[in-house]
Amino acid sequence: MQNIKIQAITLQEGKTKIQFHFEEQRQGITQIITANKTFKFGLHDDFQEAIDALKAHFVLLTEMVQTQKGQNLEEVSEMPVLEEFSVKQIKFTDKGTIKGVTITAQRTLEDGRVFKCPTPFANFDGETSDYKFIAELSNDCEVLKEEVTQYINGKFSVEGTQLSMGDMTVAA
Repeated sequence: MQNIKIQAITLQEGKTKIQFHFEEQRQGITQIITANKTFKFGLHDDFQEAIDALKAHFVLLTEMVQTQKGQNLEEVSEMPVLEEFSVKQIKFTDKGTIKGVTITAQRTLEDGRVFKCPTPFANFDGETSDYKFIAELSNDCEVLKEEVTQYINGKFSVEGTQLSMGDMTVAA
C-alpha cells in the first residue's frame, strides 16, 4: 500500500487532473515519484461534497461575503450565493513548517463572462493565520485529500453509481 501526497487538483469540463507524489523503494533505494494523472471518470458523491465544502472558505477568504458577528461556518455554507461559484482548482503547499492551500473558483457573470479568482494562500498554522475558520479549512482539506485518494484508487461515479477499488492511502 503506497502513501500519496496530493499536491493539486484541477477540475475541468469532463475531466479531473490530479498532481500527487509518493515514495517508491526499489533495490533499497527510496525515491519520490511525482505523477500527473488526468481522469475522465465522474466524481463520486463524497469527492463532490468535499469540493463543495470549500466554497464557503473561498467566499470568506476572498472577502466576497462577510460573516456577521457570531455567524459560524455552517451558516455561511448554507448561503444561496455559494451556488453561483464552482471550485476549479485546489493547490496544496507542504514545505516544512509552511502548510496550506490556495483555492481557485469561478462564477459566470450575468452577461456570460467567466470570473475566475484564487484565494490568498491560507496557512494552516492557526497561530499565524488571520482566517477565522482555519481549523475547519484544514480539516475540510484533509477530507478532500482522502476522497481524492479514493478517486485515484478507482472510486468514481458512472451515471450516479459509485464504484470503488484500489490500494493507495493518503499521507498525513
